[in-house]
Amino acid sequence: MKKFFLSLIICFSVFSYSQKRVLINNLSTLPVTIIAINTVGTSNAQYPSIRSETPSNLIIPASQSRTMQSPTSNVTQFPFNSTSSSIQYTSWRRFTSGTTSSTAPNNSGNITTLYGNGNKFNFAEITVGTLNYKIGTGLNNSSSTSFTGTSGTTNFTITYSENVIAPGNIQYIIQIN
Repeated sequence: MKKFFLSLIICFSVFSYSQKRVLINNLSTLPVTIIAINTVGTSNAQYPSIRSETPSNLIIPASQSRTMQSPTSNVTQFPFNSTSSSIQYTSWRRFTSGTTSSTAPNNSGNITTLYGNGNKFNFAEITVGTLNYKIGTGLNNSSSTSFTGTSGTTNFTITYSENVIAPGNIQYIIQIN
């Protein structure tokens, strides 16, 4: 019986301190601009989806990384409320179709409470050099999982991967080389 309770306590501890993070590594010699982060419902349906609004156009200089992460007390599927991260959004827009959206409630805390468990990372819209890309899961033909390109005379590759460290501890990784 003690082993059962100990296992139960360990399991709840792992889930209550789950971390979900979006990590963008710019290992290239080009600047990368994050235009927006987009989510999809956990059912993988195209709508509803949620897109970051402000701030927009976050720049990652060459050879640097940025992280969007939930606070340790947050157990939701997606880190909308990433107030202590280097990618920090304060406003979001919820889309119910390609032409219908709303900003209410648009602050990170309310979005997390209402939609945090029902959404997961789908893709990031980024600019590498002067070229725009949608890189992510590829769900609903919304993005691709990899690209190669050239900006000026500089070749680069963009890849997306997911790293499940433990149940509920997921890293969504975009890497630019």
